[in-house]
Amino acid sequence: MTTVTTMSSTRRSTLTLYELGEEQAALDDLVAMDQGEWTDAHEALAAELAAQLVHKADAFGAYVAGLTATVDAIHAEQDRLAVRRKSIETSVARLKRYGLIALQAAGRDKIAGTLFTLGVQQNPPSVLVEVSADA
Repeated sequence: MTTVTTMSSTRRSTLTLYELGEEQAALDDLVAMDQGEWTDAHEALAAELAAQLVHKADAFGAYVAGLTATVDAIHAEQDRLAVRRKSIETSVARLKRYGLIALQAAGRDKIAGTLFTLGVQQNPPSVLVEVSADA
């Protein structure tokens, strides 16, 4: 009959979820080597592995939940910033219209400031060209 030693607490605490699965497979092999006889030592090792699996599963779940919360927070921030961006874009468009109206009311096409120059200009018209895949 083979003797089973339990894992040291140092080794046990550093095992990954995958490694704990390998330890379970090793225990199954050990029981098979003992002609399928389930001993107190096997029972102790199985209980220790089960406790570690529960601990690792909880830690794993907490880690995934934390990452999920981070993703949710990023989505919320994206939505908040998109609303803010749209508001600022609307303000820019409104201020440009106001500047155009003010220049037209003053009868001017351009006002040169120290840092910026405000001016009315004609932008070239945009053209949409549709080409078929055959052409």
